[in-house]
Amino acid sequence: MVALEQYASPVKYREEKMPKIASAKKNLRKNQRRAKSNLAVKEKLKQELQKSDTLTLPELYKIIDKAAKKRVISKGRANRLKSKVQKNVGKKVVKTQKTKAKKTTKRTKKIAKTKSKKQKKQP
Repeated sequence: MVALEQYASPVKYREEKMPKIASAKKNLRKNQRRAKSNLAVKEKLKQELQKSDTLTLPELYKIIDKAAKKRVISKGRANRLKSKVQKNVGKKVVKTQKTKAKKTTKRTKKIAKTKSKKQKKQP
């Protein structure tokens, strides 16, 4: 009998459910390996979504689609995430455009004032 510690995984199995048949033991090992890889994909997806400011939309779509292809998340959830990301990117673009517009108008006004003062002093 193999000790349960050997099969340490993010998914917790109860000790009383330890498999007795060889094929069931193999399935337990497979499930635990898959759970580790699924958890890694989910964590990467979560981190990248939090850093969505730095990534472009196609890069985020690629990460979401890979998770859906590996069946870590469902297709419907992937579509909802892509929609949510797209909305957030649109809001960020609008905010940055507004701040840029405000900055440029202030600068042009200052430049125009300084030019007009210089021209008045010369004659």
